[in-house]
Amino acid sequence: MGETEARSGPSARQLARILVVDDQKNMRKTLSIMLRGAGYDVQVARDGAHAMQLLDGELFDVVVTDLKLGQVDGLDVLRYSREKAPLTEVIVMTAYGTVESAVIAMKMGAHDYIQKPIAVNEFNTRIQSLLNLISAELSSSALFIHLTVNVYDPSPGISSLISSLCAIANDLIS
Repeated sequence: MGETEARSGPSARQLARILVVDDQKNMRKTLSIMLRGAGYDVQVARDGAHAMQLLDGELFDVVVTDLKLGQVDGLDVLRYSREKAPLTEVIVMTAYGTVESAVIAMKMGAHDYIQKPIAVNEFNTRIQSLLNLISAELSSSALFIHLTVNVYDPSPGISSLISSLCAIANDLIS
């Protein structure tokens, strides 16, 4: 599966892939039940090392990770995710948040930083907003490709390739 195939966006909500990383079994279970109930494809990881193994073999639209995970923490998961799959968005959650840890996570590329506990409705709203953003980015990319074809009028071979890419992008956002 290519990087763009995992970035399904909210129009194909049931296909949105989310990785939940938390060392507390009850939190993993609660988040996965909530997200599956909302129609998402959810995988869970019990710690940072397990999350990295999953990121090595699978692509996700979103990673939701606890900050404090033990030896391999949430910032390590964030860093690894950004290296392995830069299009995957990461949300960092913690019950022990500080302004300093929030700033560090955001500077490292986290999309959001959530203080635990979080209300179910607020969490769902943040996930849906993030998936809407992903969908908008895909639409913008498809538009850019379309304009490139029409404005620059490349050679027939390149034009054919760009047309194929446009078709794939349109399939992803439909």
